[in-house]
Amino acid sequence: MDIRRDLERYLRPPGAGRALFSTGLQEQGRLSRQLLGVRSLDDEQLFEAWRAQHLRLNMGGNAILGLPFDTGSGSRRGSAEGPNAMLRFFANEGSLTPEAYRAFQGAALVGDVRVVPQLLHDDACSADVLREVRRALYDDPTCDDPVAPLSVAEEAARRVMQRHSQVRLIALIGDHSGSYAIARASIERARRLGQKLGVVHFDAHTDMVDYRLGVKWAYSTWAYWVLQELHDPRAFVQIGIRATTKSQAQWQAERGMTQFWAPECLERGADAIADDTIAALKAAGVDVVHIDWDIDGLDAAEAPATGTPEPGGYSAGFGMRVTERIGAHFPVVSGVMAEVAPFLADRNGARRTLNNACELVACMMRAPFPT
Repeated sequence: MDIRRDLERYLRPPGAGRALFSTGLQEQGRLSRQLLGVRSLDDEQLFEAWRAQHLRLNMGGNAILGLPFDTGSGSRRGSAEGPNAMLRFFANEGSLTPEAYRAFQGAALVGDVRVVPQLLHDDACSADVLREVRRALYDDPTCDDPVAPLSVAEEAARRVMQRHSQVRLIALIGDHSGSYAIARASIERARRLGQKLGVVHFDAHTDMVDYRLGVKWAYSTWAYWVLQELHDPRAFVQIGIRATTKSQAQWQAERGMTQFWAPECLERGADAIADDTIAALKAAGVDVVHIDWDIDGLDAAEAPATGTPEPGGYSAGFGMRVTERIGAHFPVVSGVMAEVAPFLADRNGARRTLNNACELVACMMRAPFPT
C-alpha cells in the first residue's frame, strides 16, 4: 500500500485527531483549515491540502505528528489538549521568536493519530474490542490494522521512518505514554541504517518503572521499555530528575542509564551538563539522538500548565542550550514534546507553558540532521 494511503488510513488532518461528533467539531475543523491554508469548507479541498503535506516528506527535513491523547496519564488529565494548543500557538501567537516560526513553517504536517480515547494499546484490548473497533475505523473487522492510539502512533511513525530516512519526525503528544511509540520507531530506523541511537530525556521524573498498577503502557513506564530496546543502557541520559522515591545512585545502579538531577543542573549550568551528556553518549557508541521532552522538566514557574508541575527545575533557555550543544555533536533524528495541559493553569500560565514548549520544539527542529 502507498504510504500516503497508509497515512490517510491511520491519521486525520493536523488538529483533527480527537474523536469529536458535535461539541468542538467546528473549532477543530477551523484549526485544520488554518494549518493547511484552506479557506473553503469543502472537505475534499482540505484533504487535498493534507495530501500535499505528505508529498513534502519526499524532500526530507522536519515533519510533525500529533497524538492528542491522555488515556495513559496519571491523576491529573488534560494533556490531550496539548498538541492542538501547540499547533494553534505556532499558527497564531506573536510571542515566538522568528526562528521558531520559520522552523514550524518549514515542517510537513503529517497529521494527527486517529484517537479512540477509551483505548490505550492493542495488546491491552480483547479480541472482541479489536474486531468491533476495526469495523468502526476501517469498515473491516477482519483486518489487522492497529486501533488503539499508542499502536496507531507506532505504526504511523514506523511507516514514515521506513520510507523516509531523511525525515526527522517530531511528535506533539499528550501524556507521556506515547513516547514509547515514537522512540521505538526511531530505534528501528537507526538499526536498519546501521546506526546506534541514544535518547536524551528532559523530565522531573524518571518514568523508569516497568509496570504501573499492573499496566505496561503508562506515562511512568515508557522510558523503562525504551531502555530495553537500546544497544546500551548508557545511551539513555536523563536531565532534570527531582521527583522520585529513589536516589540517583539507586536508579543508575538498577537501570544503568546516566542521570543529571535538577540541583546539579542548576549548580553547574547548561554547558557543563551538555559536555557530560555528550561524553556519556560517545562512551555508549551513539551515532544519532532522539530527544524527549516532558514539559515538567522545566521549573513549575516556567511550565505551570502540566499535570505535575515541579519546582526546582531549569529554564527553557537551559534546555535549548543543552539541545543545541547536543545537536552540534550528534544528528537529532526524532523528538517528542509531552504533557502540555493548557487548561491546568490560568491563561497567563498556559501561554507561558505553550511559549516555552513551542520554542523547545523549534529548537529540536533546528538541530542538524544527517544528509
